Amino acid sequence: MCKVVLAVRQYGSHTECADQDTTHPEVVGIVGLRYGNRLYLQYGIAYVKEIVPEKHIMRYPQFFAINALLERLKTNARGGIIWHTQGSGKTALSAFSNPVIKDYFSKRKVNTRFFFIVDRLDLMRQATQEFKNRYFNVINCSNKSELSKELNTSLPMTSDDCIGDVVVVNTHKIVDNSKMPQAKNDYGAKIQRIFFVDEAHRSYSQHGEFYKNLMTCDLDGVYIAMTGTPILTKKERSNLKFGDYIHKYFYDKSIADGYTLRIKKEKIKDLLKTSTPIAFQGLIEVTAFSLSAIMVGWFGKVALAAHQIAMSMSSFSFMVAQGIGAAATIRVSHQLGEKDFASTRKAGFAAMHMATAFMGFAGIVDNLFA
Repeated sequence: MCKVVLAVRQYGSHTECADQDTTHPEVVGIVGLRYGNRLYLQYGIAYVKEIVPEKHIMRYPQFFAINALLERLKTNARGGIIWHTQGSGKTALSAFSNPVIKDYFSKRKVNTRFFFIVDRLDLMRQATQEFKNRYFNVINCSNKSELSKELNTSLPMTSDDCIGDVVVVNTHKIVDNSKMPQAKNDYGAKIQRIFFVDEAHRSYSQHGEFYKNLMTCDLDGVYIAMTGTPILTKKERSNLKFGDYIHKYFYDKSIADGYTLRIKKEKIKDLLKTSTPIAFQGLIEVTAFSLSAIMVGWFGKVALAAHQIAMSMSSFSFMVAQGIGAAATIRVSHQLGEKDFASTRKAGFAAMHMATAFMGFAGIVDNLFA
């Protein structure tokens, strides 16, 4: 514990933390107590639905990002970019941010609505499940009419067992040439809409303008872009669309914290050593079959047709066995990786028995119909 306290004292800035020992829960807790007053104690732990319910502790980059986001909101800014590397938990960050932001505006007598913007159907499903597992009421929008309805809903119908609501929007379902829906605060209702834009480095729209058009849905909305690889070219820069960076958490720190694995070039070399002979073997086989067809064609049409029938029958037999062999390669590799040698032997012999049985069946069929 003394080592952890020393590490936190050494990095006094609220935007930095120690490169060592940051994976320990004590570090996160001490950082929260040191910089967040009661913010960490109130919001730093989330319960997640699993077979056995889990407690998830807010990681220190998530904690610092939320603190920086609150400071940004205090300046009446309308958003910015959270640059956190892949695998650092950006969806979890938005989930942790939800009650913090909601309480911040609640003290100012303003209601909040939260929108999570994704650009693929699989990401929509993934985000929906993750928010549900964290006890959020999730509403999916797959077209503009559904988005318009949610934009103009002041208070969602949240059940008692949910801690808040999130509207998950798939951009590909609402991108077309028609006008984007507009948010209206009827009867002067005080509503602050928060848009978390996931993977903001891509799919700015069908032709690079969608997220710009999204911002016209609510001119008073807060747009928080999240990305691990922002666009930094001379032609286009992410911060010109979404505003300045709110917080940064780079690849090297994620490696040091154990959240991201370092790319090892020697692994690629090993893969090439294994795959290159297999590739050449496949090339030789395809070339031999092609040349044989050309050579048989020299004997005439009848010989070529007979050759084609023979090749089709042989392919019927060996292609199935080849597929079994490919499946066996994956199974054996998995079991070897787990150092389960008994299961490795079982998987290998099972594939051999299946391939032998099918090849025997194929041989009988060939002899019967020859």
